[in-house]
Amino acid sequence: MYGTISEFCTATGCPDMVGPGFRTYLWFDDKGKKTRVSAPQYVDYVMTFTQKTINDEGVFPTKYPHEFPSSFETIVRKILRLLFHVLAHLYHSHFREMVMLNLHSHLNSVFTHLILLNDCYHLIDDRELEILYDLVQALKILENDAVVATKSSETSRSSVTNGCLSSDNSADKQVEASTDTSASVKSSEQLASFSDPNSMLPATGNVATDATSATEVVNFSC
Repeated sequence: MYGTISEFCTATGCPDMVGPGFRTYLWFDDKGKKTRVSAPQYVDYVMTFTQKTINDEGVFPTKYPHEFPSSFETIVRKILRLLFHVLAHLYHSHFREMVMLNLHSHLNSVFTHLILLNDCYHLIDDRELEILYDLVQALKILENDAVVATKSSETSRSSVTNGCLSSDNSADKQVEASTDTSASVKSSEQLASFSDPNSMLPATGNVATDATSATEVVNFSC
């Protein structure tokens, strides 16, 4: 999915790996150093780690009598969280390109599958999901609107860094962290407004300021 718009996601155009809600995703290298990398570099780290882990017989055994490791759930949690970050970046920075290529319905389908999987097994922390919860509601993915916890006022005022466990494997030590920083949105800022919950086709324009219009659209900054 990301490969279809990779030409639009460059180190110059996307110098940071960002998602909705002014959230920036940081990466830990194999030495444990937290670094801010461009979006294409971050996605490359994610895909490389995911592919290498899935092909590892010690983590995802395919032959009898190999067993799954005790850290299997932790590893799966990490993979899903990283892939969620990629989806968050696509919605935040490249949704117009997805619509232009007529791929937005496929993106919504992938996102729906991830949310439904997480609803069954609760593998992704609510603090990660909350930035796209408006989209979950707009697509009517879940019947229970209270599945994802609302961010507390204390959290919204501070920066939150979420890391994950690492193992002895050097590849597993490349973990990530997300930083959620507060910021104000200028009323003149152009946003992609999802006015139709069914097709999710964007209509570009300023954010609605009146209470009536605000309840009819779901907004994501670009």
